[in-house]
Amino acid sequence: MSVSLSFTGTDHLRIGVLKKAVHPDMNEHKDIPMIGYTDAKGVYELREFLCGSPSFGLFAAWDDTGNRYLATTTLRQTESHADLYRKLMFDVEGIVPLLYIGQLHSDQPTGFDLMIEQMPMGMPSHQRDKGIAEVATVAHLGAAIAVILERLHAQQRYLLSLRPQSIYLTTDRKSGIQLTGLVPRSDRFYFSAEKADATTTLAFDDTYVAPEVWLGLEPDNAADVFSLCAVMAFWLRGRSPFNGNGYMGHAKAIMGNKRAYLLPADELGLLLESGLDSEASNRPNITELRNSLQTIADNAY
Repeated sequence: MSVSLSFTGTDHLRIGVLKKAVHPDMNEHKDIPMIGYTDAKGVYELREFLCGSPSFGLFAAWDDTGNRYLATTTLRQTESHADLYRKLMFDVEGIVPLLYIGQLHSDQPTGFDLMIEQMPMGMPSHQRDKGIAEVATVAHLGAAIAVILERLHAQQRYLLSLRPQSIYLTTDRKSGIQLTGLVPRSDRFYFSAEKADATTTLAFDDTYVAPEVWLGLEPDNAADVFSLCAVMAFWLRGRSPFNGNGYMGHAKAIMGNKRAYLLPADELGLLLESGLDSEASNRPNITELRNSLQTIADNAY
């Protein structure tokens, strides 16, 4: 399926107005068809194409008051929008709010679905020109993310889709690089959509999802440990630690444990290698990882 959409000039793709109700069972406007599940009001506009394609893409979106959001588009979802919203609505400090999941509306039918997340301040970690190669900084940021994951795991819930593009950072002259928030749902939004054909351009060229998730096994907190360690390896080396061609090539490489490189045998490198173990039971738990990262960060400063 392909649809020609323009995202330049004033010809913005507009999404239908969202009403007040937050769930169809709570819809006080019974006579008004509801789209999505959100307490936001107004119209979002997809003004800036970031990567991928309309079928599987990322866009910067604005509302009528000038606030900026991250928009993810896919082919139609195979789960109901309500179920998917409940599954991805993480109520944890450090993870940005999910505002909308529903049909993508424009002047012409698109056949696509849409997810809107709040966009944090700063920039995605993969866009930093100088990278994040310093051991102390990598360990400090990893420990900060591990704290967020601990909060989520305490609810018996898991991200399963952390990646460098979903981690937003800002730089302060005094405190250096700081975490501003996680926007972590795009991979899982892709997973639940209708499958793209081989010619479709996806938003990402790689993946950091744990092998047990790809293999369809029941995941636990070890899957998020794997993803976080893979992201930190990316920060240290500037590329994924797995050797694959494209998104699905990386998925196969993760399932087959085909590594692009091994990390140095120093304290941080050994810790990350343990987190990248193909056997989930061999990885440190999230608290052990956070404590070790904090110790490395403290000793390195």
